[in-house]
Amino acid sequence: MLARAAFAGRSLASKSRGCVVGNRERMVVNMASSSREDADARAKRKAQKKAAKLARRAKRQGLQEAIDEKKKDCDLCSTPVDLLVRCQTDETRRWRMVCGKCWHEVSGGQTDGDDDHPYYKYGGLWKNRAA
Repeated sequence: MLARAAFAGRSLASKSRGCVVGNRERMVVNMASSSREDADARAKRKAQKKAAKLARRAKRQGLQEAIDEKKKDCDLCSTPVDLLVRCQTDETRRWRMVCGKCWHEVSGGQTDGDDDHPYYKYGGLWKNRAA
């Protein structure tokens, strides 16, 4: 009888072990899928980090793409330029950033304006320092 109880205990233990093994297998499958997701997220972060490093390197070296990125558009002709003049050009008294070509039209070529351009008012320069 004692042997039977021991055998019965083993069978119960082996059955319970079988369930544990089954749960472990499920856990391993879940861990494998989560590790793939982790690897994908890690690869994505790594790629973003490399792209940021390349951008910083280009900025340091003064590459043309880095310089062109910092150009601003003229408010009147929308041309990207390295030097803009801040000025008021019309009766709205709104400040605009204009390029050199447009500045001659809105100011008459005079820094303080003239009688033909009564609304013109100079407000300073913006320069692309990377250029």
